Amino acid sequence: MEYIFGPSFECTNLILDRRVSSVRFAGVPTDYKADTFTIYAREYFQGAEDFTTSDKPTVVVTYHESLIITGNSSWTVYDQRYYGGNSICLSITGSSYAPQFIPSLSSIGVPNGSIQSMRKGCFAENIKKLTGDIVKGSNFEAISG
Repeated sequence: MEYIFGPSFECTNLILDRRVSSVRFAGVPTDYKADTFTIYAREYFQGAEDFTTSDKPTVVVTYHESLIITGNSSWTVYDQRYYGGNSICLSITGSSYAPQFIPSLSSIGVPNGSIQSMRKGCFAENIKKLTGDIVKGSNFEAISG
């Protein structure tokens, strides 16, 4: 898996030494630094997606297994609609604007399908620091510009 981000990547060539099965875009097309939260129905960003740049009291994709966060803002996820129930703050560390790829929610201790609402910012006592290390050892290659 390969991901590309940064100000100089309006158009780029992918490294295609293997067969390509799909391409996904995450974030805001005009600003790679924008704060976004996207959940996907299946692991490794497959299936239906639910994208937001702001608080979302209910999710459209009610069962989900992976997510991508762009920008430098933390997000709080809740297991009930309208910001109720148990909550976890997904805290972004650093200021590189590198996307946070979570190919499997279970890898960060979030049960699949449990996110029912989300808010931009950290509003939970339970804090999970995202450092980008989650993808190390996975089949990812980062290209930044």
